[in-house]
Amino acid sequence: MAGADEVLLGVLAVGRTRAEGSFRGPAAPAPAVACFDHGGPLGTGAAAVLRAAAG
Repeated sequence: MAGADEVLLGVLAVGRTRAEGSFRGPAAPAPAVACFDHGGPLGTGAAAVLRAAAG
């Protein structure tokens, strides 16, 4: 995943459904902040953004 203006699947994600599902793991402990290898951090509400990106 990458954080830009929104949370996006990485460009090398192979199975879209499986990749979107992988966002649920980091969202489970309800983090307030999330940092990414690419793009800026999410400063607030990270869990909600990750769950929304998971579809």
